[in-house]
Amino acid sequence: MSAHHDLLYIQNFIDGQFVDAVSGEWLDNYEPATGSVYSKVASSDAQDVELAYQAAHNAFPAWRKTTTEQRSKYLYRIAELLSERLVRAASMSFFPLVLLVASLLLTHFP
Repeated sequence: MSAHHDLLYIQNFIDGQFVDAVSGEWLDNYEPATGSVYSKVASSDAQDVELAYQAAHNAFPAWRKTTTEQRSKYLYRIAELLSERLVRAASMSFFPLVLLVASLLLTHFP
């Protein structure tokens, strides 16, 4: 995620990096209580989905070798991070929440 002109720009997280949408386009994200734009979200399309799919496909062999115990630790940590950010997440609309969860997963558990 990055900030431009006092707005939060929520990028895609693909292959361990925050990246803009291939198209370079952004969607406005509105604050439900005020109707004002408080952030921009990468306007992803099929090209972005394909890049994310390929990254996940390439990462899967290493994940498959991860022990059940280690996977369990990852999942508990994810739950911990989500709990810490619950208030912030509750104020967001659904789409940014999905991005937040994905970012947490991929940032902390590559």
